[in-house]
Amino acid sequence: MRSFRPVEHDSKRQVRPQNARESYHHLYNDRAWRRASKGHLASNPLCVECKGIAEVTDHIVPHRGDVRLFWDAKNWQAMCKRCHDRKTASEQRGKA
Repeated sequence: MRSFRPVEHDSKRQVRPQNARESYHHLYNDRAWRRASKGHLASNPLCVECKGIAEVTDHIVPHRGDVRLFWDAKNWQAMCKRCHDRKTASEQRGKA
């Protein structure tokens, strides 16, 4: 019979996310990020693509979990949700 050890006692076991996005999506749930993003959008109210109302602080270069790149305000741009979703989908297709 196979024995199982609880995860908290197995120091060598690493829980891997199902996809890369899951490994860093928690960064967006941080209060500091929400505050920084809201401030960026207040200073940059128009989408850089269509000049519509910006709703999303986008990372120009995808950070893919790199915390320094995530917090680098020079890597942020204001976008409307439609333009952001299109950019993100394009990046994900090219990632393959």
